[in-house]
Amino acid sequence: MVREYRTAYGTIPIAIAEQYNSIGDALTGFEHFVKSSLVNDGRVLDSTAPESLVYAVSGSTRTLVADMYMAAEGTPINDETSGFSFRLFILRPCLNR
Repeated sequence: MVREYRTAYGTIPIAIAEQYNSIGDALTGFEHFVKSSLVNDGRVLDSTAPESLVYAVSGSTRTLVADMYMAAEGTPINDETSGFSFRLFILRPCLNR
């Protein structure tokens, strides 16, 4: 799955074409691109629809390193955590294999 995902969103032009927008944090060394239509779409941990893409920044080069998942407070994740209220941020590293 990681290899397929890297191919799908491996470049900034592809991410932008898919309506991901930078939050302007490249100076931190990582740049997050968020697709706002996915943030509150009701899907949770859907690997086919990551809410955010994270790129490592080195000069003008951006390398996809992770995808990030978000859910609204109170979103039940599974039976074990459904009693908790929190904002979910899960990073899934994109490793070269």
